[in-house]
Amino acid sequence: MSFDPDIVLPQINAHAVPHLDITVIHHQRPTGERLIVLDVAQFRDYPVMCSRPIVSDNGRVLASQGRLLVRSRRTNETTELQAPEDLRELIDLAVEKGLEVYFRRRLIEAAAAQPTDAQRFAVELGPLIA
Repeated sequence: MSFDPDIVLPQINAHAVPHLDITVIHHQRPTGERLIVLDVAQFRDYPVMCSRPIVSDNGRVLASQGRLLVRSRRTNETTELQAPEDLRELIDLAVEKGLEVYFRRRLIEAAAAQPTDAQRFAVELGPLIA
């Protein structure tokens, strides 16, 4: 069996908005078995929503359109929101990420508002060339 990330990853991301940041890791066990690990990073800016239903080969709906998928605290899995605490944690995480972006932009704006070296030098030369 082969694994082509150029085929698989677009199929996964066809169900997610915004797209998932997925890293493919190839691993070989001591027994010689080869494994492929899909490392899905935490959302960068906005929580990821299921944009199309995810349906198994036997027709079972694994995730409905419009659902927010989160990491379970109970076990190593991705699941739909299960409890109000899950939603609160998701909102808190999104707010933290938004604040990080806000403060990073403010630092960039503050740095851009500072006079350049050439402008400061011109001010220092002012009395000499007047």
